[in-house]
Amino acid sequence: MTNELFQVEPPPTGEIEDAVREAFDDLDAKGVLGPIEKAKRAALIKAAAALDRSLNGGAPSVATSNVLKNVLESLDSLPRPAEGTDRELDAFDAALAELTRDALTAS
Repeated sequence: MTNELFQVEPPPTGEIEDAVREAFDDLDAKGVLGPIEKAKRAALIKAAAALDRSLNGGAPSVATSNVLKNVLESLDSLPRPAEGTDRELDAFDAALAELTRDALTAS
């Protein structure tokens, strides 16, 4: 038995909110989220949800445009892990690590 008269399901998430959540999940998996980034995550997820609602409701307002601009700027300020962004650099790092390991174990 529930205390609610009607069973209410949470509203579906939107495209922007899903993308923001995915970006933060990826950064979290790479271990690059500090306390500031965790606070940004909470704010950006709420802002992304508001953007989805506003942009799906018709013509965006000036306020919506400002929120979108701020969300994009905040996303750009997040850490960008170097690993996986440049194949040649990743291959160089792997080769250097192996050569270093070989040199240290040969001694």
